[in-house]
Amino acid sequence: MTLPQMIRDRHNRWSKNRGFLVKRGGAYQDVTWGEYYDLACRVARALVGRGIEVGDRVAILSHTRFEWAVADTAILTAAGITVPLYPSLTRPEVKHLLERSGTRILFVSDVDQVQKCLPLLDAVEGLELLVAFEADALRGVDRPDVLSLEALAAEADRTDAAVLEERLAARTRDDVATIIFTSGTTGEPKGVMLTHGNILSNCEAAIEEFEIGPGDVHLAHLPLAHILERMGGYYLMLYTGCTIAYAESIQTVADNFGEVRPTISVSVPRIFEKVYAGVQTKAAEAPAPVRVLTFWALKVAREAGEVLAQKRPLTGGLKLRHAIADRIVFRKVRQRLGGRMRFFISGGAPLAPELAKAFLAMGVRIYEGYGLTETSPVITVNTPRRWKVGSVGRPISNVDVKIAEDGEILVKGPNVFI
Repeated sequence: MTLPQMIRDRHNRWSKNRGFLVKRGGAYQDVTWGEYYDLACRVARALVGRGIEVGDRVAILSHTRFEWAVADTAILTAAGITVPLYPSLTRPEVKHLLERSGTRILFVSDVDQVQKCLPLLDAVEGLELLVAFEADALRGVDRPDVLSLEALAAEADRTDAAVLEERLAARTRDDVATIIFTSGTTGEPKGVMLTHGNILSNCEAAIEEFEIGPGDVHLAHLPLAHILERMGGYYLMLYTGCTIAYAESIQTVADNFGEVRPTISVSVPRIFEKVYAGVQTKAAEAPAPVRVLTFWALKVAREAGEVLAQKRPLTGGLKLRHAIADRIVFRKVRQRLGGRMRFFISGGAPLAPELAKAFLAMGVRIYEGYGLTETSPVITVNTPRRWKVGSVGRPISNVDVKIAEDGEILVKGPNVFI
Protein backbone atom coordinates (compact mmCIF):
# COMPACT_ATOMS: atom_id res chain seq x y z
CA MET A 1 0.00 0.00 0.00
CA THR A 2 1.21 3.51 -0.87
CA LEU A 3 0.06 6.85 0.53
CA PRO A 4 -2.42 7.61 -2.30
CA GLN A 5 -3.69 4.03 -2.19
CA MET A 6 -4.28 4.42 1.55
CA ILE A 7 -6.11 7.70 0.99
CA ARG A 8 -8.30 6.18 -1.72
CA ASP A 9 -9.13 3.24 0.55
CA ARG A 10 -10.11 5.56 3.41
CA HIS A 11 -12.22 7.66 1.07
CA ASN A 12 -14.07 4.55 -0.10
CA ARG A 13 -14.68 3.64 3.55
CA TRP A 14 -15.66 7.08 4.86
CA SER A 15 -16.78 9.09 1.79
CA LYS A 16 -19.76 10.63 3.60
CA ASN A 17 -17.89 11.27 6.85
CA ARG A 18 -16.53 14.65 7.82
CA GLY A 19 -12.86 14.68 6.92
CA PHE A 20 -11.91 18.29 7.54
CA LEU A 21 -12.97 21.49 9.30
CA VAL A 22 -12.10 24.63 7.35
CA LYS A 23 -12.63 28.26 8.44
CA ARG A 24 -14.70 30.03 5.78
CA GLY A 25 -16.66 33.23 6.16
CA GLY A 26 -15.70 33.52 9.81
CA ALA A 27 -16.91 30.05 10.83
CA TYR A 28 -15.64 26.49 10.66
CA GLN A 29 -17.40 24.39 8.03
CA ASP A 30 -17.42 20.65 7.42
CA VAL A 31 -15.71 19.18 4.37
CA THR A 32 -16.52 15.54 3.72
CA TRP A 33 -14.07 12.90 2.59
CA GLY A 34 -15.98 12.76 -0.68
CA GLU A 35 -15.65 16.49 -1.33
CA TYR A 36 -11.94 16.45 -0.49
CA TYR A 37 -11.09 13.39 -2.56
CA ASP A 38 -13.15 14.45 -5.56
CA LEU A 39 -11.31 17.79 -5.69
CA ALA A 40 -7.91 16.11 -5.23
CA CYS A 41 -8.61 13.64 -8.05
CA ARG A 42 -9.74 16.41 -10.39
CA VAL A 43 -6.51 18.28 -9.69
CA ALA A 44 -4.55 15.05 -10.19
CA ARG A 45 -6.15 14.49 -13.59
CA ALA A 46 -5.36 18.08 -14.52
CA LEU A 47 -1.72 17.58 -13.51
CA VAL A 48 -1.51 14.53 -15.77
CA GLY A 49 -3.11 16.57 -18.53
CA ARG A 50 -0.46 19.22 -18.00
CA GLY A 51 2.21 16.61 -18.67
CA ILE A 52 3.19 15.47 -15.19
CA GLU A 53 4.83 12.06 -15.54
CA VAL A 54 5.59 9.41 -12.94
CA GLY A 55 8.24 10.73 -10.56
CA ASP A 56 8.02 14.39 -11.64
CA ARG A 57 8.54 16.97 -8.91
CA VAL A 58 5.73 19.33 -7.91
CA ALA A 59 6.32 21.84 -5.11
CA ILE A 60 3.98 23.41 -2.53
CA LEU A 61 4.85 26.79 -1.02
CA SER A 62 2.15 27.53 1.53
CA HIS A 63 1.25 27.71 5.18
CA THR A 64 -0.81 24.86 6.61
CA ARG A 65 -4.31 24.80 5.14
CA PHE A 66 -6.88 22.50 3.53
CA GLU A 67 -5.67 23.23 0.00
CA TRP A 68 -2.19 22.02 0.97
CA ALA A 69 -3.67 18.58 1.62
CA VAL A 70 -5.62 18.70 -1.65
CA ALA A 71 -2.52 19.61 -3.66
CA ASP A 72 -0.37 16.97 -1.98
CA THR A 73 -2.99 14.26 -2.46
CA ALA A 74 -3.32 15.25 -6.11
CA ILE A 75 0.44 15.14 -6.67
CA LEU A 76 0.77 11.69 -5.11
CA THR A 77 -2.32 10.37 -6.92
CA ALA A 78 -0.79 11.53 -10.22
CA ALA A 79 2.36 9.58 -9.20
CA GLY A 80 4.38 12.74 -8.73
CA ILE A 81 6.78 13.61 -5.92
CA THR A 82 5.83 16.41 -3.52
CA VAL A 83 8.45 19.02 -2.64
CA PRO A 84 7.19 21.01 0.38
CA LEU A 85 8.66 24.48 0.91
CA TYR A 86 8.32 26.87 3.83
CA PRO A 87 6.39 30.08 2.98
CA SER A 88 8.98 32.04 4.98
CA LEU A 89 11.66 31.31 2.37
CA THR A 90 12.97 34.25 0.34
CA ARG A 91 12.70 34.37 -3.43
CA PRO A 92 16.38 33.42 -3.95
CA GLU A 93 15.97 30.50 -1.53
CA VAL A 94 12.84 29.28 -3.31
CA LYS A 95 14.59 29.60 -6.67
CA HIS A 96 17.53 27.54 -5.45
CA LEU A 97 15.36 24.72 -4.11
CA LEU A 98 13.13 24.64 -7.19
CA GLU A 99 16.22 24.29 -9.35
CA ARG A 100 17.77 21.62 -7.15
CA SER A 101 14.59 19.55 -7.10
CA GLY A 102 13.75 20.00 -10.77
CA THR A 103 10.23 21.20 -9.98
CA ARG A 104 7.86 21.51 -12.94
CA ILE A 105 4.76 22.95 -11.24
CA LEU A 106 4.56 25.14 -8.13
CA PHE A 107 1.48 25.50 -5.90
CA VAL A 108 1.38 28.66 -3.75
CA SER A 109 -1.10 29.90 -1.17
CA ASP A 110 -1.82 33.62 -1.33
CA VAL A 111 -1.01 36.95 -2.93
CA ASP A 112 2.30 37.31 -1.07
CA GLN A 113 3.54 33.97 -2.38
CA VAL A 114 2.26 34.76 -5.89
CA GLN A 115 4.18 38.03 -5.98
CA LYS A 116 7.27 36.30 -4.61
CA CYS A 117 7.19 33.54 -7.19
CA LEU A 118 5.94 35.17 -10.40
CA PRO A 119 9.47 36.19 -11.49
CA LEU A 120 10.64 32.61 -10.96
CA LEU A 121 8.58 31.42 -13.92
CA ASP A 122 11.09 33.20 -16.13
CA ALA A 123 14.11 32.48 -13.96
CA VAL A 124 13.85 28.76 -13.12
CA GLU A 125 14.51 26.41 -15.98
CA GLY A 126 11.82 23.75 -16.25
CA LEU A 127 9.25 25.55 -14.08
CA GLU A 128 6.14 25.49 -16.25
CA LEU A 129 3.17 26.52 -14.13
CA LEU A 130 2.24 28.51 -11.02
CA VAL A 131 -1.02 27.54 -9.28
CA ALA A 132 -2.52 29.76 -6.57
CA PHE A 133 -4.87 28.35 -3.92
CA GLU A 134 -6.67 31.71 -3.72
CA ALA A 135 -8.14 33.00 -6.97
CA ASP A 136 -8.14 36.56 -5.61
CA ALA A 137 -4.36 36.39 -5.36
CA LEU A 138 -4.19 36.50 -9.16
CA ARG A 139 -5.90 39.85 -9.66
CA GLY A 140 -3.97 41.79 -12.25
CA VAL A 141 -2.00 38.73 -13.32
CA ASP A 142 -2.53 37.78 -16.96
CA ARG A 143 -0.22 34.95 -17.94
CA PRO A 144 -1.01 31.56 -19.50
CA ASP A 145 1.37 29.86 -17.06
CA VAL A 146 -0.48 31.13 -13.96
CA LEU A 147 -3.90 29.97 -12.80
CA SER A 148 -5.95 29.26 -9.71
CA LEU A 149 -6.49 25.87 -8.09
CA GLU A 150 -10.14 26.05 -9.12
CA ALA A 151 -9.18 26.73 -12.75
CA LEU A 152 -6.69 23.86 -12.73
CA ALA A 153 -9.31 21.47 -11.35
CA ALA A 154 -11.64 22.53 -14.18
CA GLU A 155 -9.17 20.97 -16.65
CA ALA A 156 -9.78 17.49 -15.21
CA ASP A 157 -12.10 16.36 -18.02
CA ARG A 158 -9.24 16.58 -20.51
CA THR A 159 -7.73 13.46 -18.93
CA ASP A 160 -9.36 10.04 -18.60
CA ALA A 161 -9.85 9.06 -14.95
CA ALA A 162 -8.53 5.60 -15.80
CA VAL A 163 -5.03 7.09 -15.99
CA LEU A 164 -5.09 7.70 -12.24
CA GLU A 165 -6.10 4.10 -11.56
CA GLU A 166 -3.20 2.87 -13.69
CA ARG A 167 -0.71 5.07 -11.86
CA LEU A 168 -2.08 4.17 -8.43
CA ALA A 169 -1.79 0.47 -9.21
CA ALA A 170 1.78 0.79 -10.47
CA ARG A 171 3.23 2.57 -7.42
CA THR A 172 4.93 0.66 -4.60
CA ARG A 173 6.02 1.40 -1.04
CA ASP A 174 9.61 1.72 -2.29
CA ASP A 175 8.82 4.65 -4.59
CA VAL A 176 9.80 8.14 -3.46
CA ALA A 177 6.83 10.15 -2.17
CA THR A 178 8.52 13.40 -1.17
CA ILE A 179 11.75 15.35 -1.11
CA ILE A 180 12.06 17.45 2.04
CA PHE A 181 14.82 20.02 2.34
CA THR A 182 16.24 20.24 5.84
CA SER A 183 16.91 23.59 7.47
CA GLY A 184 20.57 23.57 6.51
CA THR A 185 21.87 24.55 9.95
CA THR A 186 25.09 22.72 9.17
CA GLY A 187 25.45 24.08 5.66
CA GLU A 188 23.62 23.55 2.36
CA PRO A 189 20.01 22.33 2.84
CA LYS A 190 19.85 18.61 2.21
CA GLY A 191 17.10 17.04 0.15
CA VAL A 192 15.81 14.06 2.12
CA MET A 193 14.02 11.49 -0.03
CA LEU A 194 11.28 9.62 1.83
CA THR A 195 9.36 6.74 0.30
CA HIS A 196 5.72 5.87 0.72
CA GLY A 197 6.84 2.95 2.87
CA ASN A 198 9.01 5.17 5.07
CA ILE A 199 6.08 7.37 6.04
CA LEU A 200 3.49 4.61 6.24
CA SER A 201 5.73 2.58 8.57
CA ASN A 202 5.57 5.48 11.03
CA CYS A 203 1.77 5.63 10.72
CA GLU A 204 1.50 1.89 11.26
CA ALA A 205 3.68 2.01 14.37
CA ALA A 206 1.70 4.97 15.74
CA ILE A 207 -1.70 3.25 15.54
CA GLU A 208 -0.31 0.38 17.63
CA GLU A 209 0.12 2.82 20.52
CA PHE A 210 -2.46 5.58 20.07
CA GLU A 211 -6.20 5.06 19.81
CA ILE A 212 -7.30 7.51 17.15
CA GLY A 213 -10.43 7.24 15.03
CA PRO A 214 -13.29 8.96 13.19
CA GLY A 215 -14.62 10.41 16.45
CA ASP A 216 -11.44 12.43 17.01
CA VAL A 217 -10.60 15.96 15.87
CA HIS A 218 -7.04 17.19 15.33
CA LEU A 219 -6.16 20.89 15.19
CA ALA A 220 -3.41 21.34 12.61
CA HIS A 221 -1.23 24.37 13.28
CA LEU A 222 2.37 23.33 12.58
CA PRO A 223 3.96 23.74 9.11
CA LEU A 224 3.07 20.94 6.72
CA ALA A 225 6.47 21.52 5.16
CA HIS A 226 7.84 19.86 8.32
CA ILE A 227 7.63 16.07 8.50
CA LEU A 228 6.24 16.09 12.07
CA GLU A 229 2.96 17.74 11.08
CA ARG A 230 2.90 16.01 7.72
CA MET A 231 3.14 12.49 9.10
CA GLY A 232 1.57 12.96 12.55
CA GLY A 233 -1.03 15.61 11.81
CA TYR A 234 -1.97 14.74 8.23
CA TYR A 235 -1.21 11.22 6.94
CA LEU A 236 -1.79 9.57 10.33
CA MET A 237 -5.10 11.40 10.71
CA LEU A 238 -6.22 10.35 7.23
CA TYR A 239 -5.12 6.79 8.01
CA THR A 240 -7.31 6.68 11.14
CA GLY A 241 -10.26 8.74 9.90
CA CYS A 242 -9.68 11.57 12.37
CA THR A 243 -11.11 14.94 11.32
CA ILE A 244 -8.42 17.50 10.51
CA ALA A 245 -9.23 21.10 11.46
CA TYR A 246 -6.93 23.86 10.26
CA ALA A 247 -5.91 26.78 12.44
CA GLU A 248 -6.19 30.08 10.59
CA SER A 249 -2.62 30.99 11.55
CA ILE A 250 -0.15 30.45 14.34
CA GLN A 251 -1.38 33.73 15.86
CA THR A 252 -4.97 32.46 16.11
CA VAL A 253 -4.22 28.99 17.48
CA ALA A 254 -5.43 29.83 21.00
CA ASP A 255 -8.82 31.01 19.69
CA ASN A 256 -9.08 28.12 17.22
CA PHE A 257 -8.66 25.59 20.04
CA GLY A 258 -11.81 26.99 21.59
CA GLU A 259 -13.73 26.98 18.31
CA VAL A 260 -12.71 23.52 17.08
CA ARG A 261 -12.59 21.76 20.46
CA PRO A 262 -10.06 19.15 19.30
CA THR A 263 -9.48 15.84 21.04
CA ILE A 264 -5.85 15.44 19.94
CA SER A 265 -3.15 17.65 18.50
CA VAL A 266 0.45 17.48 17.33
CA SER A 267 2.40 20.44 18.64
CA VAL A 268 5.75 21.83 19.76
CA PRO A 269 7.03 23.03 23.17
CA ARG A 270 6.68 26.67 22.14
CA ILE A 271 2.88 26.33 22.07
CA PHE A 272 2.79 24.92 25.61
CA GLU A 273 5.12 27.67 26.78
CA LYS A 274 2.75 30.26 25.33
CA VAL A 275 -0.30 28.71 26.98
CA TYR A 276 1.44 28.63 30.38
CA ALA A 277 2.79 32.14 29.95
CA GLY A 278 -0.70 33.29 28.97
CA VAL A 279 -2.11 32.03 32.26
CA GLN A 280 0.61 33.89 34.15
CA THR A 281 0.13 37.11 32.18
CA LYS A 282 -3.63 37.08 32.61
CA ALA A 283 -3.19 36.48 36.34
CA ALA A 284 -0.68 39.31 36.69
CA GLU A 285 -3.17 41.73 35.15
CA ALA A 286 -6.13 40.52 37.23
CA PRO A 287 -7.38 41.97 40.54
CA ALA A 288 -5.42 40.92 43.62
CA PRO A 289 -7.68 38.03 44.75
CA VAL A 290 -7.62 36.38 41.31
CA ARG A 291 -3.90 37.02 40.91
CA VAL A 292 -3.07 35.43 44.26
CA LEU A 293 -5.30 32.40 43.68
CA THR A 294 -3.96 31.77 40.16
CA PHE A 295 -0.30 31.88 41.17
CA TRP A 296 -1.13 29.69 44.16
CA ALA A 297 -2.77 27.18 41.79
CA LEU A 298 0.29 27.18 39.50
CA LYS A 299 2.44 26.41 42.52
CA VAL A 300 0.13 23.50 43.34
CA ALA A 301 0.49 22.31 39.73
CA ARG A 302 4.26 22.19 40.09
CA GLU A 303 4.02 20.26 43.36
CA ALA A 304 1.36 17.85 42.15
CA GLY A 305 3.15 17.38 38.85
CA GLU A 306 6.22 16.04 40.65
CA VAL A 307 4.11 13.37 42.30
CA LEU A 308 2.00 12.47 39.26
CA ALA A 309 5.11 12.25 37.07
CA GLN A 310 6.27 9.42 39.31
CA LYS A 311 2.90 7.71 38.69
CA ARG A 312 1.97 8.06 42.34
CA PRO A 313 -1.48 9.19 43.55
CA LEU A 314 -2.00 12.49 45.27
CA THR A 315 -2.74 12.19 48.97
CA GLY A 316 -3.52 14.30 52.00
CA GLY A 317 -3.33 18.05 51.81
CA LEU A 318 -1.84 18.07 48.31
CA LYS A 319 -4.82 16.11 47.00
CA LEU A 320 -7.20 18.66 48.53
CA ARG A 321 -5.21 21.65 47.26
CA HIS A 322 -5.09 20.09 43.79
CA ALA A 323 -8.87 19.62 43.76
CA ILE A 324 -9.39 23.27 44.70
CA ALA A 325 -6.84 24.49 42.14
CA ASP A 326 -8.52 22.35 39.50
CA ARG A 327 -11.86 23.96 40.16
CA ILE A 328 -10.61 27.56 40.06
CA VAL A 329 -7.78 27.42 37.45
CA PHE A 330 -6.93 24.07 35.83
CA ARG A 331 -10.44 23.53 34.49
CA LYS A 332 -10.27 26.90 32.73
CA VAL A 333 -6.96 25.95 31.09
CA ARG A 334 -8.55 22.77 29.73
CA GLN A 335 -11.56 24.75 28.53
CA ARG A 336 -9.20 27.16 26.77
CA LEU A 337 -7.88 24.14 24.86
CA GLY A 338 -11.44 23.23 23.88
CA GLY A 339 -12.41 21.12 26.89
CA ARG A 340 -12.12 17.77 25.06
CA MET A 341 -8.37 17.33 24.65
CA ARG A 342 -7.34 13.71 25.22
CA PHE A 343 -3.64 14.23 24.56
CA PHE A 344 -0.97 16.18 22.74
CA ILE A 345 2.02 14.79 20.87
CA SER A 346 5.05 17.07 21.27
CA GLY A 347 8.17 17.08 19.12
CA GLY A 348 10.54 19.30 17.19
CA ALA A 349 12.41 20.49 20.29
CA PRO A 350 12.92 19.41 23.92
CA LEU A 351 9.96 19.90 26.25
CA ALA A 352 10.99 21.24 29.66
CA PRO A 353 10.13 18.55 32.25
CA GLU A 354 8.80 21.20 34.65
CA LEU A 355 6.34 22.36 32.01
CA ALA A 356 5.24 18.82 31.18
CA LYS A 357 4.67 18.10 34.89
CA ALA A 358 2.63 21.27 35.37
CA PHE A 359 0.36 20.39 32.43
CA LEU A 360 0.05 16.83 33.71
CA ALA A 361 -1.23 18.23 37.02
CA MET A 362 -3.67 20.44 35.11
CA GLY A 363 -5.12 17.39 33.37
CA VAL A 364 -3.39 17.90 30.01
CA ARG A 365 -1.43 14.89 28.76
CA ILE A 366 1.62 15.63 26.61
CA TYR A 367 3.47 12.69 25.06
CA GLU A 368 6.93 13.77 23.96
CA GLY A 369 8.79 12.09 21.12
CA TYR A 370 12.05 12.28 19.21
CA GLY A 371 12.89 11.92 15.55
CA LEU A 372 14.42 13.36 12.42
CA THR A 373 13.31 14.29 8.94
CA GLU A 374 15.45 11.36 7.79
CA THR A 375 13.38 8.94 9.91
CA SER A 376 9.93 10.04 8.72
CA PRO A 377 10.20 11.37 11.57
CA VAL A 378 9.47 9.28 14.70
CA ILE A 379 12.18 7.19 16.36
CA THR A 380 10.95 7.19 19.94
CA VAL A 381 7.81 8.46 21.64
CA ASN A 382 6.00 8.32 24.96
CA THR A 383 2.60 6.63 24.74
CA PRO A 384 -0.48 6.14 26.93
CA ARG A 385 0.85 2.68 27.86
CA ARG A 386 4.46 3.66 28.43
CA TRP A 387 5.44 7.17 29.42
CA LYS A 388 8.01 8.96 31.52
CA VAL A 389 8.05 12.73 31.92
CA GLY A 390 11.42 14.18 30.97
CA SER A 391 12.14 11.45 28.42
CA VAL A 392 11.36 11.05 24.72
CA GLY A 393 9.98 7.57 25.26
CA ARG A 394 10.97 4.21 23.86
CA PRO A 395 11.67 3.26 20.24
CA ILE A 396 8.56 2.56 18.19
CA SER A 397 7.84 -1.10 17.44
CA ASN A 398 9.44 -1.35 14.00
CA VAL A 399 12.61 0.61 14.78
CA ASP A 400 15.89 -0.51 16.37
CA VAL A 401 18.08 2.04 18.18
CA LYS A 402 21.69 1.61 19.29
CA ILE A 403 24.12 4.00 20.94
CA ALA A 404 27.56 3.82 19.33
CA GLU A 405 30.78 3.98 21.34
CA ASP A 406 31.21 7.65 20.42
CA GLY A 407 27.65 8.45 21.62
CA GLU A 408 26.12 8.65 18.17
CA ILE A 409 22.52 7.40 17.90
CA LEU A 410 22.20 4.63 15.32
CA VAL A 411 18.74 3.93 13.91
CA LYS A 412 17.56 1.03 11.77
CA GLY A 413 14.06 0.52 10.46
CA PRO A 414 11.62 0.92 7.57
CA ASN A 415 11.26 4.61 8.41
CA VAL A 416 14.86 5.51 7.51
CA PHE A 417 15.20 7.53 4.30
CA ILE A 418 16.75 6.10 1.16
